Amino acid sequence: MGLFGPPNIEKLKEKKDIDNLIKALSYRDYFVRMKAAEALGNIRDKRAVEPLIATLKHRYSKLREEVVLALGKIKDERAVFPLIDALNDEDVWVRKYAGEALTKIGQPAVEPLIATLKHEDSNVRRSATEVLGKIKDERAVEPLINALKDEDSDVCTDTLRALREIGDERAVEPIIASLKDKDSNVRLNAVHALGEIKDERSVESLIVVLKDRDKYMRQYAAKALGEINDERVVEPLINTLKDEDIDVRISVAEALKKMGYIRGIEAIKNADLETKEQRFFRELVGKAIDIYQRRWVGLPWDIDPNRCSENDWQHIIPGTYICNKVEAGWVYIRQGDRKYKIDGGDVKFYWPNL
Repeated sequence: MGLFGPPNIEKLKEKKDIDNLIKALSYRDYFVRMKAAEALGNIRDKRAVEPLIATLKHRYSKLREEVVLALGKIKDERAVFPLIDALNDEDVWVRKYAGEALTKIGQPAVEPLIATLKHEDSNVRRSATEVLGKIKDERAVEPLINALKDEDSDVCTDTLRALREIGDERAVEPIIASLKDKDSNVRLNAVHALGEIKDERSVESLIVVLKDRDKYMRQYAAKALGEINDERVVEPLINTLKDEDIDVRISVAEALKKMGYIRGIEAIKNADLETKEQRFFRELVGKAIDIYQRRWVGLPWDIDPNRCSENDWQHIIPGTYICNKVEAGWVYIRQGDRKYKIDGGDVKFYWPNL
């Protein structure tokens, strides 16, 4: 291999020459090492596991990335502890790929990952919770519930996400308790988790959240209650159709519509669900229709709409600029970063760079 230049990794891969690919992991050229690690991962031969693990200590981060990816493809449990160590790697991509590799290995990684929930580094604890959530093994539920008491709010947030993914009902009461956490992200993820688990025990607590001062809490509580679909929530949701925030009102309407109760559907019909964008668009349509209908009559300042300049459009709709002159009864106009086409009273919405 050393007499005639670098090894031909592609040919070694085609022949599934594991021994020489393992030797190539020690070649002086880092690029060759990377290609060898990639090839070993694609072949998925377990003889490569120990040599790949040994290469995880290399100072070149791109090589470590390829090694972690390869170990994830081989899925051998011997790689579990080295991959957990890699969760603390200085390189963000090594850490990311290590988490993905552990997820692929699955159940053999669960117990070591549970032990990692007590790691001194909060970022490692966060990675462990994320992987446990993706593996979805019930053994992780109680340890994750305990992790909700972590001193780091980001760990608590990621733990709630993991419990949401696992979906075990044992987590419901501890998640409800997290609704009172001092951190807004923790509270918001608790609401989201309860909506995913869909346990009736959370209904009363989520109804209380409909009056939270944080609009996002109210919005996600409405969505969560719509997912649970308990008749007890219909009246509280109808009352929340009067919320001061349009996004909350829209979420409530979507929840009521999804639940399908007649009194909820009727309440939606009388609710104010028009956004600022929709209101502007409706007013624009009305003005455009009026302009089109009077195009040959002339405007109050005696200008034919077919020959309107930008200044003229400023008088018609403040802040609006013409994009193209009227031809065959239509015109493009622009307001801010949005474009509209007015065509015989029909107004169509366009994004910039039409």
